Amino acid sequence: MKFSFFRWRKGILLSFLGLILLTGCSAKSPSPQVTKVGILVADSTRTAKFEGFKQGLAELGYGEGKMSFQVLNAEGNSQKLTVEAKELVRQAPDLLVAAGFAEAEAILHASDEKSKIPVLMIGVTSASDLADEFKAREIPVSGIDNGHVELTGKRLELLQLLFPDRTKILNVYDPGIQASQQALDEVHKILGSKTRYEDIPVSETLGLSRLQNHDFQKNEAILLLPSYTIESNVRKIRDLELQERVPVMGFYDTEVAAGYTAAYGLSYHDSGYQAARLAIRMLKEKKSIPFDMPDSVQLEVNRLAIQRIGEKLSPTGQSFAVQVDTIQK
Repeated sequence: MKFSFFRWRKGILLSFLGLILLTGCSAKSPSPQVTKVGILVADSTRTAKFEGFKQGLAELGYGEGKMSFQVLNAEGNSQKLTVEAKELVRQAPDLLVAAGFAEAEAILHASDEKSKIPVLMIGVTSASDLADEFKAREIPVSGIDNGHVELTGKRLELLQLLFPDRTKILNVYDPGIQASQQALDEVHKILGSKTRYEDIPVSETLGLSRLQNHDFQKNEAILLLPSYTIESNVRKIRDLELQERVPVMGFYDTEVAAGYTAAYGLSYHDSGYQAARLAIRMLKEKKSIPFDMPDSVQLEVNRLAIQRIGEKLSPTGQSFAVQVDTIQK
């Protein structure tokens, strides 16, 4: 009887262990929650912001497996930008990312009263008014201000230091963009009556016609002011620079790589990288967060472009600038 009891108890124990193992093998672990991020870019040059954004998220522990990305590229077409913005809003991701001011405006116009998806802007200029419109609709918003207006005076100073013999400044601006007009006003204050200058308007309607038809002189240099029209016509402005042998001060490292003689500001990649921190906060806190100014800015010069316009790299360029030696086609 004793032997039988132990056999019975052993059988029960083995059956119980087998049930545990079977249950463990058949049970499925819950799938980790994947955060969906929709990203709108106006053209291919701004995809560098997305690459920086992804890198920043990965380094913060939000890499593949935790984040999924849907990137829609309008390829420089304003009508397509509107369509792509509506599509991203329709998909209702956890976070909407605008790779610039134009993209943020498109997302705002695509959002209806029911849409409360948080919006993150990467590298925008003086976006306080636009941010207020999102907040008025109770849409959480944040972003990285590229500091273009605030850096205008420094960009002008560097242009004059790099090319001291260029005594007349051509201020290329967009009269329809508030930030561009603010930057122009700042330039006027700095230059006063001591330095010769001329203001040349460009816009989506005007295009670059006024700049392209300008009668360039040997003592002139171009200072570009904030405008999507300007940022989206890099190669046309680069070709004009090389043809007319006139130096250009731009905003981004990608412009120097394309052939601008110089640029000063926050790179596309770095603005995306910096924005990753804000993205994590927005997803956790579900509320608007104050915009960040650039963590770092740098001066870049293209030595080959400087040589082609008949100039030499100044001591300022040799000492402080990141130097590029190729021109991308």
